[in-house]
Amino acid sequence: MDRPGSATAPDPVERPRRDQAVENRARILEVARQAFNEDGPDVSMSDIARRAGVGIGTIYRNFASKDELLRLLAEQVATSLSERAEAALEAADPAAGVELLVRAFVEINRDYRTLIVAARASQPQAALPPTPASYDRMRHVTNAVLDRGIAAGVVRADTDLIDIAVLSGAIGLMGGGRSAVGAPDDDLEARTERLVAMVVAGLRPNG
Repeated sequence: MDRPGSATAPDPVERPRRDQAVENRARILEVARQAFNEDGPDVSMSDIARRAGVGIGTIYRNFASKDELLRLLAEQVATSLSERAEAALEAADPAAGVELLVRAFVEINRDYRTLIVAARASQPQAALPPTPASYDRMRHVTNAVLDRGIAAGVVRADTDLIDIAVLSGAIGLMGGGRSAVGAPDDDLEARTERLVAMVVAGLRPNG
């Protein structure tokens, strides 16, 4: 019997269970992201469970509904953009920071293309926004990268974040493995690099 006030010894079984639960949740989110990208927002929870190799009960123990899954993926978009923009702010060269921001938007649009397309199309069932706090953080830090570039004279003064999002988003949405003209993967990567260079050059005051 434990004495009053003594620490309870950790359950040697409970921690592996918790670790497994965390791994299951992360795997389900990643599988859901891939499933939505491949097949659109109508993918069923049972299909996501099958792809993740878990039972449907495991899905619903972690996520109450598909809407919750979509909302958490939207949170991932906001969080990832914020983290990448913070890394761009740490770049010593403001111009390099702006290029990192462009690349962040390209990669996010590629990784979450179906979710982002659905959001732009204003489909409420497939376009659940991140929380206001995470969205505000994302907007603040991404604007800070752009404002620093403008202040340093390496970005046109009339540029705003919507410009960056639209131009970079168009590159990222060229598509899962193939471009609009059916180019193979290696050609798509080469095209992506060329288009990023064009956008970055066009953002310069003399671009």
